[in-house]
Amino acid sequence: MKQPWVFFLQVISSILLIGGGLAGCATTTTQPTQVMAPKIVLDFDTANMSEDKKYWLQQINQFFMADVNTVITPYNTQLERLNSWPEEDFCSPQHQHAINELLALNNTSLMAYRMALHCADEALNEEQALQIRHKIDLISALLLQSGSGKTPQEAITIRELYEAQIIFNWMGISVFDMEMIRLANQVVFKVHAMDRITSKYSVYYVENTEFFARQQNLLIPQNGKSKKLAKIQMENRFQTGSIAAFLWQFNTWLKNDHPELVIQSLENAENLGAVASVALANAYLHEQNYNEFEFRMDDLLTFSENGFLNASAALGQYMLSIQDPFEMEEAAHLYQYNVKTLGAEEATNAWLDGFLNQPNLTQAFDYLLANLPEEYYSYWRNAINGYNTTFGLITPLVNQKLTYLLQRLGEKYPRAKLDYAHILLNGNWNNQQDSETGLAIIEQLAEQGYAKAQLDYGILYTFSHFGLSKDREKAVYWYQQAAQQGEPNALYNLGLAYRFGRGVGQDLSQAIDYFEKSLDAGFQLAGCRLGDIYADEIEKRNYDLAASFYQEVIDDPQSNAQEIASCAYGLAFIEIDHHKNIAQGVQRFKQAARLGDKDALFELGIIYREGELVEKNLQQSIAYYVQAVNRGSFRAAANLGYLYEHGEGVDVDLERAVNFYQFSARGGNSTGQNNYATSLRYGKGVEKDLDEAINWYQKAASQRNGFAAENLADIYYLGEHGESDYQLACDYYEKAVEFGLSSALYDLGYCYFYGEGREQNIDKGLQYLEQSAANNNQSALVELGYIYASGEEVEVNPQKSESYYIIAYGMQNSAAAFGLAQLHEQENGLKKDLVLSTVFYEQSAKWGSVEGMLATAKAYINGVGTKSDPQKAKRWLKKAVEKGSEEAKLLLKNLR
Repeated sequence: MKQPWVFFLQVISSILLIGGGLAGCATTTTQPTQVMAPKIVLDFDTANMSEDKKYWLQQINQFFMADVNTVITPYNTQLERLNSWPEEDFCSPQHQHAINELLALNNTSLMAYRMALHCADEALNEEQALQIRHKIDLISALLLQSGSGKTPQEAITIRELYEAQIIFNWMGISVFDMEMIRLANQVVFKVHAMDRITSKYSVYYVENTEFFARQQNLLIPQNGKSKKLAKIQMENRFQTGSIAAFLWQFNTWLKNDHPELVIQSLENAENLGAVASVALANAYLHEQNYNEFEFRMDDLLTFSENGFLNASAALGQYMLSIQDPFEMEEAAHLYQYNVKTLGAEEATNAWLDGFLNQPNLTQAFDYLLANLPEEYYSYWRNAINGYNTTFGLITPLVNQKLTYLLQRLGEKYPRAKLDYAHILLNGNWNNQQDSETGLAIIEQLAEQGYAKAQLDYGILYTFSHFGLSKDREKAVYWYQQAAQQGEPNALYNLGLAYRFGRGVGQDLSQAIDYFEKSLDAGFQLAGCRLGDIYADEIEKRNYDLAASFYQEVIDDPQSNAQEIASCAYGLAFIEIDHHKNIAQGVQRFKQAARLGDKDALFELGIIYREGELVEKNLQQSIAYYVQAVNRGSFRAAANLGYLYEHGEGVDVDLERAVNFYQFSARGGNSTGQNNYATSLRYGKGVEKDLDEAINWYQKAASQRNGFAAENLADIYYLGEHGESDYQLACDYYEKAVEFGLSSALYDLGYCYFYGEGREQNIDKGLQYLEQSAANNNQSALVELGYIYASGEEVEVNPQKSESYYIIAYGMQNSAAAFGLAQLHEQENGLKKDLVLSTVFYEQSAKWGSVEGMLATAKAYINGVGTKSDPQKAKRWLKKAVEKGSEEAKLLLKNLR
């Protein structure tokens, strides 16, 4: 077997010198020369393989062995078409037809399936989404076998990193550069390539997934994760001859100060292409071997003149490193020329790569900044903060370099200095968290009058972050300082402060003034908040004006998705509650939901669950709740937990219910905290843990959740956590009432009336009991009936007692029926009526009262208020025995 490096030299030597313009030229797709492909791409033992897997294995091989002209080239053309598809027309019939055309060419296209999945999710078509996910899993599992990944996700990344090379190498095409292009919520590789036969430059598109774009950093050493991606590249992709893998490795070596490995790999190769030549030049520059670098200068100049930015960046590094004032100025001019001709983002990213490829960043970067106008600083700030490498690991050393560059930039550009402060606050980029230094930098910038630092300082005081005590007044002060400079977000935050009285006295007129200034400064969310004031605040209520603010933001082409969604959400309530236009209101919620608004998704979940505004549809409700949870809605998670706990629209699944409750609780939602605590309290779907339950109840109660306060009261009243603690129980009942929970009025009334946990106060106890009775609380009605019948602590009043009992009796309350029976049985102010008494006793028995069963049985035994009937007496006694009555056992024995 050939050594990897020998094999590589054969591959890399085929990357030809670029003769035409690169990134700046118009792209054309050439007709590539077909070359012989291997007979089988994935050659697996199918003996124990499922039929599904066998099918998809055949499909994968079929695509890779397909004719270039009739399948592979049209496939890439179709990808190019989808790349330019207008975003507002995604998931339209035409768009989905284009996706299907892509699948007709390549039935294993992960990108096509993921786009189809996106549309199925948008349409809330769970069945279709499930089928698509199944296909993705099967294809991924097979790809997994072709690499060394341990999960389907890793298999996808393996495919992304070498699939382009496999396809284009078979087509006789050399890849020299790749860039990432977003396509809806997916990403594709845009491949810059050369036809080996014609030497014509072409652009192709090869599928990718959002997973790689978003999650790459989770696989790399910067945050302590394992080096799986590096291992995959080093041990497997070299063996395939993947150009992408080699380029990835070169970047990794250079950025991590191992230029000797690049030199060892490339110095004996001939006919190096653009990327390989630049990598070798950077390696010599890294070692300060200027002679070898200058030997390759002509090639670099050619690549640079043809628009290959990496070559320009390498030349710039050289000009800066030799410390000649003229050359340093020329380097700055070259960078500015790259920016003007090829775009600020593309040029700055390439030059940033060049700096990271060198060991000593300080002087070269300082020299460049010293020769640049200030307007260019923002490009560097964006490049450093958004740094990402398609083929390079962001290791701790790379993060150290990025941090240092940001620090140096911060000495000239306050925005970068503020960024560095936040890196220290959060401990990002492998930096040790240093809140003290981070806060000191922000305070210094704020004191110096930098508006964005003043805004950030206010936010830190608002939310009590990083050791700062919450101080609304200080927050308002810093917002005001920033607002005086016209900072739109600070004006917006002042509007919120004055609307809700946070750190200042509530003043809706002031709030409106600040929101209007923020809106005029281009902060569109302020328009939504103006709509909220005119829709929600009684003294300012003007639904037409509210709707006009909402609509203005929705219709403004400059508004982003979040702003449109927020205003559509507010407008939905006006349509439904004020205009009574239910259909339009629901459509507004759906508009906000399509834009990812979690609150709108939550509201739609409620709407379809309740079925008052639309036809009830629990499956639709659950689908909306799921999307809301995926967007981070802790309220929706609490509701989903309830559905799974009680089997509403789904099978009962206590473990899943607990998972949703826990997610909601940890997100700070008081309902989720209360429900999670209840699961822990009773061991429903989770191991019973009363201490932890109390902890979560307390967190919910601290947010004024009345149910949590009542649950804590019950725990301490019933002695679930040791001895009963009536005082603590009554404290929590009082909190529950304070938080608006009417069901706790009865318990609090009981505390005061009987002096349990409170100094006895008859009048106060009666007041709470009567309030509870007015809310039709059965316990309170029965208790008041008993109090006025017995004369306990109050004067006997049988008529008043009867009035309370009658209301509870209408609710089929067995205790009320029993109380009415006693009122008519005894000489206590009501007309004695033994027949009516027996009727009430028997009704009490029918509603489950053991005392009523015993009293009814005695009436039938003794013939009181009815005819003597031992058989009926026996039936009632047997029912009482079933409920555990010892007295019933004795009576039944004697009756026999």
